[in-house]
This record gives sequence, C-alpha cells and structure tokens, in this order.
Amino acid sequence: MNLNVSIREFGSFASIVSGLLLFAAHLFEEISSSVTLIVIAKNLVLVAHLMMVFALISIYDNHTRTRRFGMLALLFSTLGTMFVSAIVLVEIAGVSSTAAAAVLKAPEIQWIVTSGPLLFVFGILILGVQLIKSGTYAKQAGIFLILGTIVFAAAGYTSGAASIFVIAGSALTGAGFILLGNLLRQVKPASAFA
Repeated sequence: MNLNVSIREFGSFASIVSGLLLFAAHLFEEISSSVTLIVIAKNLVLVAHLMMVFALISIYDNHTRTRRFGMLALLFSTLGTMFVSAIVLVEIAGVSSTAAAAVLKAPEIQWIVTSGPLLFVFGILILGVQLIKSGTYAKQAGIFLILGTIVFAAAGYTSGAASIFVIAGSALTGAGFILLGNLLRQVKPASAFA
C-alpha cells in the first residue's frame, strides 16, 4: 500500500470522526446537567481534537500544501488544536476537582490558555480561505469551516445565547470536517479535491 494512500485514508476517517465528535460532544456538554455526561462530553471533545491533528495533516498533504498559506494553516490549526487538547484535559480534571480547575488560571500557563484557541481559530480560518480560493469541490467545506469557527468563537461574547452559538458553531465546523473527510475518501490521491 502506498504511504500517501494510507495517510489520505486515515485522514479521511479522522476528519469524519472529528467532525461528528465535535458536534455531538459540544451538544451533550451544553444540554447536560449531569456531571458524568459533561465529563464524557469533554472526553469526546478531547478525542475530536486529537483526531483532528491527523485530519489536518491529510488535508494539507492532499490539498493545501500547494497553496500559499497552506503551511501556515497547518501550523496554526495543528498547534492550536494541541494546546486546546491540553486545556480540555485540564477542564476534564476540573469537573471533579477545584484544584485542577485552578490550573487554567495559573499565570505560568496563560500563554497556552490564550494562544491555543487563537491559533486554532486563525488556522481554521486560513484553511477555510485556502479551500475557498482553490475553486475545487472543497470550497463548500471551507465555507462551513469559516462560518462554524466564527459562530463558535462568538459564543464567548454572548452571555445568554452562548450555548446556541457553541452548538451551531460546532455543527457547522463539524460539517466542514465531514465534507473534507468524504472528499478525501472518494477521490484518488493524485486528484484529491480537484
């Protein structure tokens, strides 16, 4: 088996799984009042972000590496999702331990707490723009990624409707990753996204 094919196939799987998990996990987290379900949801968010690293690498390898800002999109979104994974891991521990939750407020790691989500947002936005500019079948996925990222990020600026923004944003972003995963799965490596 060709290494590129296996990267594409695993990236397709990872993209679809991360898209599904992003939406399902954020939905469960927002509508649940059970501590157990919130912990499960946060664990699903963690798995979604970990799978997303593989999806992003495959998307870059099969599509955006020839684009001007493809590497920047890969770098920002991958570093961002790694930092977000670390934050989510601490949030999981913080559900049952106030001492663990206090870690996110420690000045020594504020650079991770601040830069992780920002890098992720910038990376996904750049990726979305690159997909739209490519003029390929991935254009629609790029639109979903951009809209979902903006809507999700806007949740931090809305108090009463934050849950709606989180759910809608994760649904749109998840749809973008599912579309990209399907594109990776359906097309041969040489013509992926063409």
